[in-house]
Amino acid sequence: MSASDRTWLWDAGALIALVDPAQPQHETAQRYLREALRTKATLYLSVMAAAEFHQRQSVTELPLRHWVVLPFNIDHAMVAGDLMRHARPAPDAMARAVVRDDIKLIAQAVCESIHHVLVESEGALSRHIAQFNQAGRSRVACVQLDQGFDAAWFNGGQKSLSLPDAG
Repeated sequence: MSASDRTWLWDAGALIALVDPAQPQHETAQRYLREALRTKATLYLSVMAAAEFHQRQSVTELPLRHWVVLPFNIDHAMVAGDLMRHARPAPDAMARAVVRDDIKLIAQAVCESIHHVLVESEGALSRHIAQFNQAGRSRVACVQLDQGFDAAWFNGGQKSLSLPDAG
């Protein structure tokens, strides 16, 4: 497994689920964090996800020592612009703003060779990742908390075997 296979970018929804026990995906987010730390995966915190998280609660409530803060730079901007030219058009201004932020996160993942993006559930971000992967513009795995924890994401897709008792 290459080093980039052990890289994760968390979106704001996944971060909220991690720190808010009232969120339905709280335990799953905590399991992903524990497994990432156990396997020495590199966790990235985009400044855009941090800003979205901070609208709801202070970003200092995150266990920041576990993340590499990822600023948005000119390389990310150029890739985001290229991706935006190929994105499906959004129906209204609010949706266009969400699409822009989602595509910026994807651009960061592409530029930094981040293999996994952790999201709370299927939404615009996961749909854009699928669209760009299908078009060959990215190779980012979108992992959804609402699908439950799967350790296979940390070991190259290898599923554990359930063997019958030897008794």
